[in-house]
Amino acid sequence: MSVTAQEPVREPWVFLLGRPPIEEYLSFVVQASPGQNIDLQDLADQWRAAAAVVDGLTTSEADIANDRSAKPLPDELADPAAQYMADPAVRASYALLPARIAMVALDEIVVFQKQINLRYVQELQALIGDSGSIDERLFNFCMAIEQPEPAINRGQTATNGFTFQSISTDMRFLGAALLDASQVAGYTPQGRAHSAVVLYVGYGTNALSVLSVENRLVLNNGSHRAYALMAAGFNVVPALVQDVSREEELSIVPPVQQNKKLYLEHPRPPMLKDYFNSSLHQVVQVPRRSRQIRLQFGTEPSDVPG
Repeated sequence: MSVTAQEPVREPWVFLLGRPPIEEYLSFVVQASPGQNIDLQDLADQWRAAAAVVDGLTTSEADIANDRSAKPLPDELADPAAQYMADPAVRASYALLPARIAMVALDEIVVFQKQINLRYVQELQALIGDSGSIDERLFNFCMAIEQPEPAINRGQTATNGFTFQSISTDMRFLGAALLDASQVAGYTPQGRAHSAVVLYVGYGTNALSVLSVENRLVLNNGSHRAYALMAAGFNVVPALVQDVSREEELSIVPPVQQNKKLYLEHPRPPMLKDYFNSSLHQVVQVPRRSRQIRLQFGTEPSDVPG
């Protein structure tokens, strides 16, 4: 009796083309198409055609990303913004750079992400609403306030290990903390506990966030939200803006630091609006992914001189 492997569920992803390295696009398509014959020459031709468009934009839209800044919030959003910034999880997430809520124009934003999951975008668009106005509902969408989070499947998969799985690739390890045992409720250990090491797994605050750096606005988080908003016809929207005043602070955002010339100095960097230029992207059918995190611990007791 033969067993036929079930074809994986596929979903469309948008991939930005025309920027180095070309190998990044080739690798993305090859990994998305296991067992299929891939015409690498055709893929390379797609990338080169987009690169020619980028060359033209470098002249026709030179410096289009320069001298961009966030604008003040409408007065009616001042209270929701203050409440959001006072949230301890938000304060912890954005503690390393000055942060504020302001209005940004999506068509002015530089991007370093090259991939967008259109299935997830569709889910987000259902949450935006159709009022077309800058109101608290739109604010809540941009800041991901009170929005559903996918379930996380979890379990102990080894004596010293735990596994977590979610359909959302936003699931992440959130850090470790050394606590007094009295701070941990709901579990009784085998003995009189003094201390506890807690390893946190969950989701980020997931706000639409932008870096204001060298007179450019660079999308730092929330690329799917930004895409969904632009696709729905919004342009000027609320965002969490972090101000970068020194080059050394760019180490907090490695993708920008590692390719500073492209994102901060190139006359025509990749921009959010490029996702909507049919000459600058390809839609690739990608097997559905889920995020898995495995955490392990170890102990090493030893007797040492007192």
